[in-house]
Amino acid sequence: MAIRFDEALLEMGKDIAGLYNAVPEADRLQAQEIRLRSGSPPSITDSNGISISYGSRNVSVYEIESAFVSLCGHSVYSHTEELKNGYLTVKGGHRAGFGCRAVYDNDGLLSIREISSINLRIAREIIGCSNQLAEKLFYDGLCGVLIVGAPSSGKTTILRDIARYISESGSKVTICDERGEIAAVCDGVSQFRLGRCCDVLTGFSKAQAVLRAVRCLSPRAVVCDEIGNDEEADTLCDALNAGVEVIASVHAANEKEFLCRTQCLKMLMTGAFEKVVFLPRSYKDKEQIKIMKAGDLIENCSSCADSYMRMPNRYGA
Repeated sequence: MAIRFDEALLEMGKDIAGLYNAVPEADRLQAQEIRLRSGSPPSITDSNGISISYGSRNVSVYEIESAFVSLCGHSVYSHTEELKNGYLTVKGGHRAGFGCRAVYDNDGLLSIREISSINLRIAREIIGCSNQLAEKLFYDGLCGVLIVGAPSSGKTTILRDIARYISESGSKVTICDERGEIAAVCDGVSQFRLGRCCDVLTGFSKAQAVLRAVRCLSPRAVVCDEIGNDEEADTLCDALNAGVEVIASVHAANEKEFLCRTQCLKMLMTGAFEKVVFLPRSYKDKEQIKIMKAGDLIENCSSCADSYMRMPNRYGA
Protein backbone atom coordinates (compact mmCIF):
# COMPACT_ATOMS: atom_id res chain seq x y z
CA MET A 1 0.00 0.00 0.00
CA ALA A 2 2.94 2.32 0.67
CA ILE A 3 4.01 1.73 -2.94
CA ARG A 4 0.51 2.66 -4.08
CA PHE A 5 0.70 5.83 -1.97
CA ASP A 6 4.00 6.88 -3.56
CA GLU A 7 2.73 5.98 -7.03
CA ALA A 8 -0.39 8.10 -6.61
CA LEU A 9 1.53 10.98 -5.06
CA LEU A 10 3.96 11.23 -7.98
CA GLU A 11 1.02 11.77 -10.33
CA MET A 12 0.74 15.26 -8.78
CA GLY A 13 4.37 16.06 -9.58
CA LYS A 14 7.68 15.94 -7.74
CA ASP A 15 7.16 19.28 -6.00
CA ILE A 16 3.90 18.09 -4.41
CA ALA A 17 5.48 14.74 -3.55
CA GLY A 18 8.12 16.67 -1.61
CA LEU A 19 5.40 18.10 0.66
CA TYR A 20 4.78 14.56 1.94
CA ASN A 21 8.39 13.59 2.71
CA ALA A 22 7.62 13.67 6.43
CA VAL A 23 4.78 11.12 6.20
CA PRO A 24 5.83 8.02 8.20
CA GLU A 25 5.78 4.59 6.57
CA ALA A 26 2.94 3.47 8.85
CA ASP A 27 0.77 6.41 7.71
CA ARG A 28 1.58 5.69 4.05
CA LEU A 29 0.35 2.15 4.55
CA GLN A 30 -2.93 3.34 6.11
CA ALA A 31 -3.61 6.23 3.72
CA GLN A 32 -6.78 6.07 1.64
CA GLU A 33 -6.73 9.63 0.32
CA ILE A 34 -4.12 12.30 -0.38
CA ARG A 35 -5.65 15.73 0.13
CA LEU A 36 -4.51 19.21 -0.87
CA ARG A 37 -6.47 22.31 0.13
CA SER A 38 -5.31 25.83 -0.63
CA GLY A 39 -4.54 27.68 2.58
CA SER A 40 -4.16 24.46 4.64
CA PRO A 41 -1.26 22.04 5.26
CA PRO A 42 -1.05 18.90 3.08
CA SER A 43 -2.90 15.96 4.61
CA ILE A 44 -4.03 12.37 4.17
CA THR A 45 -7.16 10.49 5.21
CA ASP A 46 -6.40 7.21 6.97
CA SER A 47 -8.33 3.92 6.92
CA ASN A 48 -10.53 5.16 9.79
CA GLY A 49 -11.58 8.26 7.87
CA ILE A 50 -9.46 10.54 10.07
CA SER A 51 -7.63 13.46 8.46
CA ILE A 52 -3.96 13.86 9.39
CA SER A 53 -2.00 17.02 8.47
CA TYR A 54 1.76 17.27 7.97
CA GLY A 55 3.90 20.34 8.53
CA SER A 56 2.85 23.89 9.24
CA ARG A 57 3.21 25.36 5.77
CA ASN A 58 -0.05 25.91 3.92
CA VAL A 59 -0.47 24.74 0.34
CA SER A 60 -0.64 27.63 -2.14
CA VAL A 61 -3.11 28.10 -4.98
CA TYR A 62 -0.18 27.87 -7.38
CA GLU A 63 0.75 24.43 -6.00
CA ILE A 64 -2.87 23.27 -6.34
CA GLU A 65 -2.93 24.40 -9.98
CA SER A 66 0.42 22.71 -10.63
CA ALA A 67 -0.82 19.43 -9.16
CA PHE A 68 -4.03 19.68 -11.20
CA VAL A 69 -2.14 20.15 -14.48
CA SER A 70 0.17 17.26 -13.60
CA LEU A 71 -2.78 14.96 -12.90
CA CYS A 72 -4.13 15.90 -16.33
CA GLY A 73 -0.85 14.85 -17.93
CA HIS A 74 -0.22 18.52 -18.80
CA SER A 75 -3.19 18.42 -21.18
CA VAL A 76 -6.27 19.68 -19.34
CA TYR A 77 -8.30 19.98 -22.55
CA SER A 78 -7.99 16.26 -23.35
CA HIS A 79 -9.71 15.44 -20.03
CA THR A 80 -12.63 17.86 -20.41
CA GLU A 81 -15.37 15.21 -20.37
CA GLU A 82 -13.96 13.43 -17.31
CA LEU A 83 -13.59 16.71 -15.44
CA LYS A 84 -17.17 17.67 -16.28
CA ASN A 85 -18.23 14.45 -14.56
CA GLY A 86 -16.34 15.52 -11.44
CA TYR A 87 -13.38 13.16 -11.44
CA LEU A 88 -10.12 12.24 -13.14
CA THR A 89 -8.65 8.74 -13.13
CA VAL A 90 -4.85 8.58 -13.41
CA LYS A 91 -2.33 5.81 -14.02
CA GLY A 92 -2.70 3.06 -11.46
CA GLY A 93 -6.47 3.51 -11.12
CA HIS A 94 -6.20 6.34 -8.58
CA ARG A 95 -9.08 8.84 -8.82
CA ALA A 96 -8.90 12.57 -8.22
CA GLY A 97 -11.82 14.78 -7.23
CA PHE A 98 -11.67 18.57 -7.13
CA GLY A 99 -13.01 21.54 -5.22
CA CYS A 100 -13.56 24.10 -7.98
CA ARG A 101 -15.78 26.66 -9.68
CA ALA A 102 -18.21 25.47 -12.36
CA VAL A 103 -18.39 27.17 -15.77
CA TYR A 104 -21.72 26.85 -17.60
CA ASP A 105 -22.95 27.72 -21.08
CA ASN A 106 -26.38 27.29 -22.67
CA ASP A 107 -25.79 23.55 -23.09
CA GLY A 108 -24.95 22.98 -19.43
CA LEU A 109 -21.68 22.46 -17.59
CA LEU A 110 -18.82 23.52 -19.86
CA SER A 111 -15.73 23.11 -17.68
CA ILE A 112 -14.25 23.75 -14.24
CA ARG A 113 -11.75 26.32 -13.08
CA GLU A 114 -10.25 27.91 -9.94
CA ILE A 115 -9.21 24.58 -8.43
CA SER A 116 -9.11 25.07 -4.65
CA SER A 117 -8.64 21.50 -3.41
CA ILE A 118 -7.72 18.02 -4.62
CA ASN A 119 -8.70 14.66 -3.18
CA LEU A 120 -6.67 11.82 -4.71
CA ARG A 121 -8.18 8.48 -3.69
CA ILE A 122 -5.60 5.70 -3.64
CA ALA A 123 -6.59 2.56 -5.57
CA ARG A 124 -6.14 -0.60 -3.51
CA GLU A 125 -5.44 -4.14 -4.61
CA ILE A 126 -6.03 -6.80 -1.98
CA ILE A 127 -5.59 -10.15 -3.69
CA GLY A 128 -7.99 -12.70 -2.24
CA CYS A 129 -10.11 -10.19 -0.30
CA SER A 130 -13.24 -11.51 -2.02
CA ASN A 131 -12.48 -15.24 -1.83
CA GLN A 132 -14.76 -16.09 1.09
CA LEU A 133 -17.51 -13.80 -0.19
CA ALA A 134 -17.29 -15.22 -3.72
CA GLU A 135 -17.45 -18.79 -2.40
CA LYS A 136 -20.69 -17.94 -0.60
CA LEU A 137 -22.14 -16.12 -3.59
CA PHE A 138 -21.27 -18.66 -6.27
CA TYR A 139 -21.42 -21.98 -4.40
CA ASP A 140 -24.10 -23.19 -6.84
CA GLY A 141 -22.82 -21.34 -9.92
CA LEU A 142 -22.36 -17.79 -11.17
CA CYS A 143 -25.24 -15.40 -10.55
CA GLY A 144 -25.99 -11.70 -10.76
CA VAL A 145 -24.71 -9.78 -7.74
CA LEU A 146 -25.20 -6.17 -6.65
CA ILE A 147 -22.57 -4.77 -4.26
CA VAL A 148 -23.97 -2.00 -2.03
CA GLY A 149 -21.83 0.29 0.09
CA ALA A 150 -21.02 3.83 1.14
CA PRO A 151 -18.15 5.77 -0.49
CA SER A 152 -14.74 4.34 0.49
CA SER A 153 -16.30 1.10 1.76
CA GLY A 154 -14.26 -0.96 -0.70
CA LYS A 155 -16.81 -1.57 -3.49
CA THR A 156 -14.29 -1.20 -6.31
CA THR A 157 -11.65 -3.28 -4.52
CA ILE A 158 -14.18 -6.08 -3.97
CA LEU A 159 -15.44 -5.91 -7.56
CA ARG A 160 -11.90 -6.09 -8.93
CA ASP A 161 -11.08 -9.13 -6.83
CA ILE A 162 -14.37 -10.86 -7.71
CA ALA A 163 -13.45 -10.39 -11.39
CA ARG A 164 -10.07 -11.97 -10.65
CA TYR A 165 -11.74 -14.83 -8.76
CA ILE A 166 -14.07 -15.62 -11.67
CA SER A 167 -11.32 -15.26 -14.26
CA GLU A 168 -8.86 -17.48 -12.40
CA SER A 169 -11.58 -20.13 -12.02
CA GLY A 170 -11.61 -20.43 -15.82
CA SER A 171 -14.79 -18.48 -16.64
CA LYS A 172 -14.70 -15.57 -19.08
CA VAL A 173 -15.40 -12.20 -17.51
CA THR A 174 -15.47 -8.71 -19.03
CA ILE A 175 -14.81 -5.61 -16.92
CA CYS A 176 -16.73 -2.58 -18.16
CA ASP A 177 -14.33 0.03 -16.82
CA GLU A 178 -15.84 3.40 -17.72
CA ARG A 179 -13.49 5.42 -15.52
CA GLY A 180 -10.43 3.16 -15.63
CA GLU A 181 -10.58 2.46 -11.89
CA ILE A 182 -11.23 -1.27 -11.78
CA ALA A 183 -8.58 -2.56 -14.19
CA ALA A 184 -6.45 0.61 -14.60
CA VAL A 185 -5.30 -0.39 -18.09
CA CYS A 186 -2.23 1.59 -19.20
CA ASP A 187 -0.67 1.02 -22.65
CA GLY A 188 -2.86 -2.05 -23.03
CA VAL A 189 -1.82 -3.67 -19.75
CA SER A 190 -3.85 -3.72 -16.51
CA GLN A 191 -2.07 -2.43 -13.43
CA PHE A 192 -3.82 -5.13 -11.38
CA ARG A 193 -3.97 -8.92 -11.36
CA LEU A 194 -7.15 -9.95 -13.16
CA GLY A 195 -6.51 -13.56 -14.15
CA ARG A 196 -6.21 -15.31 -17.50
CA CYS A 197 -9.84 -15.11 -18.66
CA CYS A 198 -10.54 -11.39 -18.25
CA ASP A 199 -11.22 -8.80 -20.97
CA VAL A 200 -11.45 -5.07 -20.28
CA LEU A 201 -13.45 -2.33 -22.00
CA THR A 202 -12.18 1.08 -20.88
CA GLY A 203 -13.69 4.50 -21.50
CA PHE A 204 -17.03 3.31 -22.90
CA SER A 205 -20.16 4.27 -21.03
CA LYS A 206 -21.37 1.35 -18.93
CA ALA A 207 -24.40 0.88 -21.19
CA GLN A 208 -22.25 0.79 -24.33
CA ALA A 209 -19.65 -1.45 -22.71
CA VAL A 210 -22.17 -4.04 -21.51
CA LEU A 211 -23.75 -4.28 -24.96
CA ARG A 212 -20.33 -4.49 -26.66
CA ALA A 213 -19.23 -7.19 -24.23
CA VAL A 214 -22.33 -9.28 -24.86
CA ARG A 215 -22.07 -8.94 -28.65
CA CYS A 216 -18.31 -9.30 -29.11
CA LEU A 217 -16.60 -10.96 -26.13
CA SER A 218 -19.02 -13.75 -25.06
CA PRO A 219 -18.42 -13.42 -21.30
CA ARG A 220 -20.04 -15.54 -18.61
CA ALA A 221 -20.17 -12.41 -16.45
CA VAL A 222 -19.73 -8.65 -16.82
CA VAL A 223 -18.41 -6.49 -13.99
CA CYS A 224 -19.08 -2.75 -13.73
CA ASP A 225 -18.87 -0.09 -11.05
CA GLU A 226 -21.52 2.29 -9.72
CA ILE A 227 -24.70 1.81 -11.75
CA GLY A 228 -26.50 5.11 -11.51
CA ASN A 229 -29.02 5.94 -14.22
CA ASP A 230 -31.98 4.46 -16.09
CA GLU A 231 -30.05 3.67 -19.26
CA GLU A 232 -27.49 1.65 -17.32
CA ALA A 233 -30.17 -0.18 -15.35
CA ASP A 234 -32.11 -1.01 -18.51
CA THR A 235 -28.97 -2.34 -20.19
CA LEU A 236 -28.62 -4.92 -17.42
CA CYS A 237 -31.76 -6.58 -18.75
CA ASP A 238 -30.19 -6.90 -22.18
CA ALA A 239 -27.24 -8.70 -20.62
CA LEU A 240 -29.56 -10.91 -18.58
CA ASN A 241 -31.56 -11.85 -21.66
CA ALA A 242 -28.29 -12.80 -23.39
CA GLY A 243 -27.46 -15.23 -20.60
CA VAL A 244 -24.72 -13.08 -19.05
CA GLU A 245 -24.52 -12.55 -15.29
CA VAL A 246 -24.05 -8.96 -14.10
CA ILE A 247 -21.89 -8.06 -11.09
CA ALA A 248 -22.11 -4.36 -10.28
CA SER A 249 -22.07 -1.84 -7.45
CA VAL A 250 -24.25 1.01 -6.26
CA HIS A 251 -23.92 3.75 -3.64
CA ALA A 252 -25.99 3.35 -0.47
CA ALA A 253 -24.88 3.45 3.14
CA ASN A 254 -27.13 0.61 4.33
CA GLU A 255 -30.15 -1.55 3.54
CA LYS A 256 -32.67 1.11 4.55
CA GLU A 257 -31.10 3.77 2.35
CA PHE A 258 -30.85 1.28 -0.52
CA LEU A 259 -34.56 0.40 -0.36
CA CYS A 260 -35.59 4.03 -0.16
CA ARG A 261 -33.94 4.84 -3.49
CA THR A 262 -36.17 4.37 -6.53
CA GLN A 263 -33.19 3.65 -8.77
CA CYS A 264 -32.04 0.83 -6.51
CA LEU A 265 -35.52 -0.71 -6.50
CA LYS A 266 -35.57 -0.49 -10.26
CA MET A 267 -32.32 -2.41 -10.45
CA LEU A 268 -33.81 -5.18 -8.32
CA MET A 269 -36.89 -5.25 -10.53
CA THR A 270 -34.79 -5.85 -13.67
CA GLY A 271 -34.12 -9.39 -12.45
CA ALA A 272 -30.44 -9.01 -13.29
CA PHE A 273 -29.41 -9.60 -9.68
CA GLU A 274 -30.06 -12.72 -7.67
CA LYS A 275 -28.10 -11.61 -4.59
CA VAL A 276 -27.32 -8.29 -2.92
CA VAL A 277 -24.24 -7.70 -0.78
CA PHE A 278 -24.21 -4.93 1.84
CA LEU A 279 -20.72 -3.79 2.79
CA PRO A 280 -19.88 -2.18 6.15
CA ARG A 281 -18.40 1.31 6.07
CA SER A 282 -14.89 -0.03 6.68
CA TYR A 283 -13.17 -3.02 5.09
CA LYS A 284 -11.77 -3.76 8.56
CA ASP A 285 -15.31 -4.83 9.55
CA LYS A 286 -15.61 -7.34 6.71
CA GLU A 287 -17.17 -9.91 9.05
CA GLN A 288 -20.23 -7.62 9.00
CA ILE A 289 -20.77 -8.15 5.27
CA LYS A 290 -24.40 -9.10 4.71
CA ILE A 291 -25.72 -11.18 1.80
CA MET A 292 -29.41 -11.16 0.91
CA LYS A 293 -31.48 -12.60 -1.92
CA ALA A 294 -32.99 -9.95 -4.15
CA GLY A 295 -36.39 -11.62 -3.87
CA ASP A 296 -36.29 -11.47 -0.09
CA LEU A 297 -35.39 -7.79 -0.19
CA ILE A 298 -38.38 -7.02 -2.38
CA GLU A 299 -40.68 -9.14 -0.22
CA ASN A 300 -39.42 -7.56 3.02
CA CYS A 301 -40.04 -4.16 1.54
CA SER A 302 -43.37 -4.86 -0.18
CA SER A 303 -44.73 -1.42 0.58
CA CYS A 304 -41.78 0.20 -1.17
CA ALA A 305 -42.10 -2.23 -4.06
CA ASP A 306 -45.84 -1.59 -4.41
CA SER A 307 -45.22 2.13 -4.46
CA TYR A 308 -42.59 1.65 -7.12
CA MET A 309 -44.82 -0.54 -9.30
CA ARG A 310 -47.47 2.20 -9.35
CA MET A 311 -44.97 4.65 -10.84
CA PRO A 312 -45.85 5.42 -14.51
CA ASN A 313 -42.17 5.32 -15.60
CA ARG A 314 -41.31 1.97 -14.01
CA TYR A 315 -39.39 -0.55 -16.09
CA GLY A 316 -41.54 -2.20 -18.72
CA ALA A 317 -44.54 0.12 -18.20
